[in-house]
Amino acid sequence: MKKLLVVILALMITATMLAGVSSMATRLPKNAETVVVIEDLKTNYEKMKTSTFLDFFLEELAVEILIQQYFEMIVYNSGSRPSDIYPAISADVGFATWYAPESSAFYSIIVLGPMDRPSSARTALRNVLPQFLSPQDIPEIVVDGNYLYVGDVGQFASLEKGFSSDKLTEGFPQSFGYFYAMNNEMIQRGVARVESSQIILEGFTEGRTDEARSLMRMIPREEGTLELERMEHYALVSGVLAINEPSVFEDLIGLEFDFSKQIPGIEDMEMDEVISRSLAILDEITGRAMLDFSVPVEDIFSALFSLQPQAEVDIDVPSFDLLTRLEFSGALSDLIELFEAADIEYSETDGVLRLEDGQYLWIQDGWIFLSNSPKAITSERLERSRNAFESLNYVSLARSIPQERFAVAFVDTGLFLGGLLGTGQIQSGLLASAWYSENNERIEFLVILD
Repeated sequence: MKKLLVVILALMITATMLAGVSSMATRLPKNAETVVVIEDLKTNYEKMKTSTFLDFFLEELAVEILIQQYFEMIVYNSGSRPSDIYPAISADVGFATWYAPESSAFYSIIVLGPMDRPSSARTALRNVLPQFLSPQDIPEIVVDGNYLYVGDVGQFASLEKGFSSDKLTEGFPQSFGYFYAMNNEMIQRGVARVESSQIILEGFTEGRTDEARSLMRMIPREEGTLELERMEHYALVSGVLAINEPSVFEDLIGLEFDFSKQIPGIEDMEMDEVISRSLAILDEITGRAMLDFSVPVEDIFSALFSLQPQAEVDIDVPSFDLLTRLEFSGALSDLIELFEAADIEYSETDGVLRLEDGQYLWIQDGWIFLSNSPKAITSERLERSRNAFESLNYVSLARSIPQERFAVAFVDTGLFLGGLLGTGQIQSGLLASAWYSENNERIEFLVILD
């Protein structure tokens, strides 16, 4: 009998916890292509603040108070009261998009609620939005019961409602945020939750056709990212990618990848020449890449909390280092030929190109280096910088992801917070990773903020 009572109690608790997502899903289009549901914003926001980073950043540094004061000032300036608008951003949130073939257009809707005094919230939103949006971009806002509907309300009214909550929740642990997206080739699903004072986002992308599933299987390089993680990196932000070749993504999304369209001045060039050179460059990119970013903590602190008004923006503050590396089997002359064909201005000194946007480009040990600092400075900073992937914060979080990962990014938020507070290293980090699951035949991902 006791076991039966425990089972019944567990079922009742589960049903209560899922009531929010089910209630919101019934209000969204049945055949929506993209759906996001977030339950009880206010309560779950408080839970998210139990993570080390948000606790220090929002509470200890009083960033939350600054944001709240700024927001309330905007509301008051619009002629409304914060107490009118807070109910709209404290309850459940639903978002959906759908395609209308008769008009060949995509539409979207945001649903907020349930809430008290929705009419007051609608008036407050109508007063506040013009401070951020031009008149033609302000969406329609309609009250229905104790819910607000924001967006393409006219098109939404004629749709059949009742999106399946199983598409959001099935196979995942209890969460507060749910995501679903589908097209002809694939399905993406994910959830967000707070667990042991960590904010966790997890999900997957799986193919709907044999061709899509086959292409997904081809994306990861067999050796993964471990070798790339052991190379020199900056200490604050690092990311690595190891895929078989960029063209896999072109086939996967079914789009014609026209690299040349992204080159400045392309409209004035001979398309055939630029396209052929662009494709030749793509053939020489192996699919392995690294991205690193670093900025002095004191500059971040100054940017966040400086009370000194500035007559104009100083583009050198805060200073930062940004480095992108692409494994490349070609030569610098191949890139020069492409730049000349596309009429991109550059200067060359000792095998280093200075591009028209101020970036420096060179090839070293089979890698294209693209940096906002000169080669000598970049090499020196890489050599003396601690590798973010050797951080204890990374090592701790990396236990949650498989070694066969093909993409991983890490932000040492503990280093960032320790510098701001002057306390040394703090246990905190942001990890994002993706890998291919042989058992499930899909790409899975995990994001953790500690």
